Amino acid sequence: MARSWPVHNNRLLDLGLTVLHEPRPPDLPAVTRVLMRHADTGDSQRRAVAAGIRTLLAGPKITRSNVERMQLEEMEAAEVQVHIRPATRGLRVVRKDPASRLAHDATSDWDEFAAEIDTALAADLDRDVLERAAAVVRDGGLIDPPGHDAIRHALRGCLRRSSLAGSADQEPRHSVLHLRCRVPRRTAPGKDR
Repeated sequence: MARSWPVHNNRLLDLGLTVLHEPRPPDLPAVTRVLMRHADTGDSQRRAVAAGIRTLLAGPKITRSNVERMQLEEMEAAEVQVHIRPATRGLRVVRKDPASRLAHDATSDWDEFAAEIDTALAADLDRDVLERAAAVVRDGGLIDPPGHDAIRHALRGCLRRSSLAGSADQEPRHSVLHLRCRVPRRTAPGKDR
């Protein structure tokens, strides 16, 4: 017996729900209307949307706040605008599965990264370059964006000097700077890799 709805539809739904991972999605009312319209097309679609919401409610803090804001502020208006069936109105009250664990919040990773930068053993000149480079890395740069070449070259120079090279090789968490700046990792004296 053939399925009444294509299998790839659920994958498209999952892909569409990724917009809720962004901090403050730009057009949450439109996203909500599309989601409600899709959920109203059938029982299996409504169950798929509810499952997607449950999964998102177990995600990182930004995702959870987006979904909660969508449920509290946008769904009621979308229900009226889209003219959905009463069975679909239950999406407003979908909650996280109690058995699922909350996803790790990425901001704590950045806090640990900042603590590593703060505690790195570096001279004052090296520290300034390291802090500027860390800010660029946190913003997602240093691989190919224009305008960061000066920081990249300064960081490479600092990493070649002994004070910063020793601190960068001290902990494996500093390897993000080596990876982002395409600088080969140096081993600390007396260590073999």
